[in-house]
Amino acid sequence: MVEEKSTETPEPESKLRLWLRKWHVPTSPASWGVIGALAGALLSGGISYASAKLAADTSVRTVEAASAQSKTEFLRNQRLAEYTNFLTKSTKVEIAVYDYSTMLLASADTTYTPEERNAAYARLDSAQNEYIDASWRVMMIGTDAVVEVCGRMSSAVDETANKFRIRPNSPVDETLSTSQISDFGTTMAQLRNEFSTATRQEFLSPTDHEVGRATP
Repeated sequence: MVEEKSTETPEPESKLRLWLRKWHVPTSPASWGVIGALAGALLSGGISYASAKLAADTSVRTVEAASAQSKTEFLRNQRLAEYTNFLTKSTKVEIAVYDYSTMLLASADTTYTPEERNAAYARLDSAQNEYIDASWRVMMIGTDAVVEVCGRMSSAVDETANKFRIRPNSPVDETLSTSQISDFGTTMAQLRNEFSTATRQEFLSPTDHEVGRATP
């Protein structure tokens, strides 16, 4: 008996199947199941990595913001400390000028021992040097308004203190008078008030976080 041959024409393979076969990509359902599982794992891993990176970036920004705030507070506190020190030194030099000038201009019937005069002169010398150091610190960190008042106060201190820095037992300039000391005291009180006002305005202003004359 002659076996009859099938006359059915085989269905041509699709272009996709031919492409997969060309590149040796498995086409069985089981293989695609494995590939799908791997793809899902990779996608999930990618999302997890992106989430972790976002969380890390957020944490870094939070730390940087906290660090910037801490630095701002530190600089603010440092400026406040320097301003307070300046006012303290300005009062100290004013008192030293008054004490020593009182000895220089004392009437003939008022006597001070050489030790007292030397001690008062030493206090004036020390107080003026401390004031100069404090004023330079303010000039370096203060805002324009603060520095302007500081400069005027320094001029008043230099002018008056230098007039009365006459060594004990040296001739006293006849142009010196108690009224000059009184005027000096009035001027210093006014300038301290102006300085305090300028510093308060600095700390209350929107630009409080910036150092006034910084090259910061």
